Amino acid sequence: MTTIVKISDKSQEASYVVAEFVAKTRKPHTICEQLILPACREIVKIFFGIEAEQEILKIPLSDNTISRRINDMSEDIEQQVLNKLRDSRMYALQVDESTDISGKAQLLVFVRIVVDDDIIENFFCCKTLPETTRGEDVFKVLDAHLLSVNLSWDNCIGICTDGAPSMTGSIKGFISLVKKKNSKIIFTHCFLHREALVAKSLASDLQNILDQVVKVINFIKSRPLKSRLFEKICEEMDADYSRLILYSAVRWLSRGNILSRFYNLREELLVFLTMEETEFNFLGDEEWWTKLSFLTDLFEHLNKLNSSMQGRDENILTSSDKIMAFIKKLNLWKTKINQGNLIMFPRTALLVADDNILSLIVESITLLEVKMNFSNDLVDLKLVEEENLCSIKNDRTLQLKFKEITLNKFWICVSKEYPEISIKALTILLPFSTSYLCEQGAVMFLKDFCVHVASLEQVCTAFLREHCDKHTLSPIINRECEGGSVMHSDECPSYRCLTAEGFIRETVNHQENMLTL
Repeated sequence: MTTIVKISDKSQEASYVVAEFVAKTRKPHTICEQLILPACREIVKIFFGIEAEQEILKIPLSDNTISRRINDMSEDIEQQVLNKLRDSRMYALQVDESTDISGKAQLLVFVRIVVDDDIIENFFCCKTLPETTRGEDVFKVLDAHLLSVNLSWDNCIGICTDGAPSMTGSIKGFISLVKKKNSKIIFTHCFLHREALVAKSLASDLQNILDQVVKVINFIKSRPLKSRLFEKICEEMDADYSRLILYSAVRWLSRGNILSRFYNLREELLVFLTMEETEFNFLGDEEWWTKLSFLTDLFEHLNKLNSSMQGRDENILTSSDKIMAFIKKLNLWKTKINQGNLIMFPRTALLVADDNILSLIVESITLLEVKMNFSNDLVDLKLVEEENLCSIKNDRTLQLKFKEITLNKFWICVSKEYPEISIKALTILLPFSTSYLCEQGAVMFLKDFCVHVASLEQVCTAFLREHCDKHTLSPIINRECEGGSVMHSDECPSYRCLTAEGFIRETVNHQENMLTL
């Protein structure tokens, strides 16, 4: 027999508000009954008394209720986005494929559309790909989803991808298959990925410097004892940092970050590696440090450029402007360097740079300048569009409005009076120039999975210093990890207690599966 319980509108509203907070913070649904409700009861009881506390108890906050609320809001948001998409004359997509922590390939898609008097961007869909992640697999999944929501490729004017072979293949690539549906779509290779690829184009001397830095970092970071000893030396020498950063080739900012940290800890590294009696003799070479300082300064500039193109509302025009501005700076820097001025590279300017170093700097900047010239030329106006543009240029009212509102709003505003040039402008402003939203979404997706998986390194790093035996590990793990969690560890005997204490233990044999970075 089903019991029907009537709930007041305020209780329903409060339930949805709490569910929204839980969804936005990506917390387990059980947190409402375990933490939020008891805390609210105590707060209300203290401020307003027992009667007010009883009202709080009427708010439905069970885990199943919160799950339903989140699903309701999700479906409503999805329906709103789809309604706006169907009403819009054009839309642009940002597409990227990522592998989640369970090994499944996820296709993330974001959409940008014209709504009222502005351009907005929204999450479109996340679909699991089949066994393979070929371009035709990506196309089939996305094409099926567009068909299921009654959307046509004809209204799509732009697609941005990371430029992977599965996306750009000339025969069975995703782009080739989409062109069969709509040949007028503008395809954009993500500016962030292109900049990161250019940053890999280093002179051989500088590439050797980077490889040697990574080798030193791995020597310390791959050995827990040496990592702890190095951290202790950093603390004793009052260093700003106590740990090095591991290098990750797929991270856009990784090179700049590891070089900056390595350079900042140069004195501590020299002391530590001298005590260890290692064979890193190049660390005593002043010319090596001068090259490293330049490499650090250079990647600091590249990281700033990359970071400036990250974020929302980035389009082809804004990204192209930033790339062209950086190319102009490179040309200016070459002129200054030939005059003996290294002020744009502050770390390098502090050291003695001979003619060989200056030649290497000029060579590296010239190489970047050539490789980075990949801005898109999209200006190709028809006669009617040029006539519209002439009319707009000589309209004083529109000139004033152009100064008062954003570029997106301006071209939408003139769409009724000058539809031809307005559509032309929107075909440039609407497409994505980067796959930043997909990359960010993939990171959030991985974080959600990691909530249920405990990492021994993360749990124990804050507590362990010199001892890592069973009696030290066991209390910390039981205090910090929920029973039944999946625990990843090496084959150290100290971790054998995990299975007996109710955890699911998965091991890695470092001798057979050594991570090389």
